[in-house]
Amino acid sequence: MIEKEDQRPQIETIPKNIISSPAEEFQNKTLRPILKMKNELLIKFFKNYLKEKKINWAIKNNEQKKNTIYNELARNQNFKIGIIHLIVGNFSTDEYLEYLKKSKEYNKRIWNMTQERILSQVI
Repeated sequence: MIEKEDQRPQIETIPKNIISSPAEEFQNKTLRPILKMKNELLIKFFKNYLKEKKINWAIKNNEQKKNTIYNELARNQNFKIGIIHLIVGNFSTDEYLEYLKKSKEYNKRIWNMTQERILSQVI
């Protein structure tokens, strides 16, 4: 059986010899590879959100775009939940059990990394 982890890209910039907290380790071994693997889908998800909300992205300056990503999206619980479910749906059973232990913290990490990923690619 092929495990979900086998399908994920490797993140070469993660230091291998640094001692991390369990949350950082989960972020680096699970969350970051999934976000990288789902990057194109995340960007399309964001662009569809803009379209549905009739947000004219082209007329916004960079500061307005940044504010939209950090403020407006953060207030939209449906969008946030959609992003989190998109990522959690790629967990193995063991990863999901780990996620359940600290879901609030991991959701925050998923959301922060997603915001940065969107920001770096759509401005």
